[in-house]
Amino acid sequence: MQQRAEREFGPRLDEMRRLDHDFDRRAWLYDGVAALAMGLATVLALVRSPSLVGRRRVFADAGVAGVVLGLTGVGVLWFAGPEISPPIGAAFLPCMTLIAVAGLGGSVARSQSPPAGEAAVELAVAEGHPSDASAGLRSRLSFARG
Repeated sequence: MQQRAEREFGPRLDEMRRLDHDFDRRAWLYDGVAALAMGLATVLALVRSPSLVGRRRVFADAGVAGVVLGLTGVGVLWFAGPEISPPIGAAFLPCMTLIAVAGLGGSVARSQSPPAGEAAVELAVAEGHPSDASAGLRSRLSFARG
């Protein structure tokens, strides 16, 4: 019985296996490109961020994006069912990249202490004194110029 099925569906099964293998390979390729693009976007945001506070925000945003992307991947895998079954690692590569960047970069950024002017601005904003924050920013800018 099984040999008869093999003879009847053999070429079709071979074609389905080949297509499935191609799909898996493309999934890894596309996810690798997506992870690289997200990493480059994070680097670009870090370059544009002038302060340590801004860099911390970039890392926090990367972590949030990674979590949202991971939840989206779970949703796609859950609702797609057996019809579409990408490799699990490929499905979560971009989100794991963002979470790793956020974790490593955030811990490095937290270990650094901000310059004196930035520390005054951070403290004033944390305490809810926006006028003190702008004064700290003005003193930081005058220190940088002179």
